[in-house]
Amino acid sequence: MKHLSACRSQTRAAPCREVRPRPLAPFALRRLLFAFLAVLSAAPVAADSWMSMDVGNAAAGATAINANTTFTVTGCGDIGGTSDSFRFVYLRAKGDCEITARLVVQKAPPPAALSSTAQAGIMIRQNLSSATLCAALLRTPTGRVQFQWRLTPLGITAARSDRGLALPCWLRLRRNGHTLCAYYAGETAGRPGTYAKLGGDVVIAMNDPVYVGLCVSSALTDTPSTAIFDHVATAGAFRPGAGLILGHGSRPSNGAQSHVRLAQPHPRMISMVFLSQGFLACP
Repeated sequence: MKHLSACRSQTRAAPCREVRPRPLAPFALRRLLFAFLAVLSAAPVAADSWMSMDVGNAAAGATAINANTTFTVTGCGDIGGTSDSFRFVYLRAKGDCEITARLVVQKAPPPAALSSTAQAGIMIRQNLSSATLCAALLRTPTGRVQFQWRLTPLGITAARSDRGLALPCWLRLRRNGHTLCAYYAGETAGRPGTYAKLGGDVVIAMNDPVYVGLCVSSALTDTPSTAIFDHVATAGAFRPGAGLILGHGSRPSNGAQSHVRLAQPHPRMISMVFLSQGFLACP
């Protein structure tokens, strides 16, 4: 009897049960994905989505971006008169905006000689046709810096200029409403000196969107020139695109110039892709 009562007093261990995680409700899962995408979209981006193309009847040019900071742009043609031909590296923008860049090098591929009237600089234009409204701040290899603009399609280009701007130099073009103005500066210890305004304000009735970027021409139709820019910065209501550019554009048979883009998704576009596929339907 003692043995029986001792056995009854022993505590038996409860049998083990498999514990399975409770699946997240669809609503909670969607909230988690939205939170993740919000953090991802807030991450800083090294560069906006630059595009590149040959405007007008210029021979095929090229564009390369090194580490999103240095732009090497090669182009032919000429900017001015009633229509332009050049290599353009651009972003689309709307509203008030500006672009600043440091021009470091202007050169021609050996053994070709660089024309004294080759042009490299920054530009804001209405569209990508050759004869559209535009404003540009350009430098030639002789050190001449020129603010030029076209007020009407196929209109004559007007200009104001100054001389003695050595390389490297800093260029800035600003749009405020329909008013455009240009500034330039030499360099002191790796930084821009005091900016000087070139001429006065110019009113150009460009509608949104506009195209803002870097431009290079050689003053020749078949011999290119190359310019190297760095410290390129844009400010204002720029529209995001879909990738960085690299390479050169081809010329379609109809004479229009195609642009080039290396598809590299912008982080802020990821949530749009999910939504377009129906993965994140709102609860």
